[in-house]
Amino acid sequence: MSTKVVTLPESPKGEELEDYIAALFQASGHFVEKQIIESDPSDILELDIFATYYGPRRRCSS
Repeated sequence: MSTKVVTLPESPKGEELEDYIAALFQASGHFVEKQIIESDPSDILELDIFATYYGPRRRCSS
């Protein structure tokens, strides 16, 4: 009788990780923008992922 070895893939890295996180936010109802680049002569802004939630406000009960 042989035994099978099951291995899980390594964690996502690089752009694959960014896609994974973006998909996670989208699945939770967020609007997602990816790879936003804005340049000004003195500054450069680069965002890999920007998520915005437009749904109803959630209240915490305590």
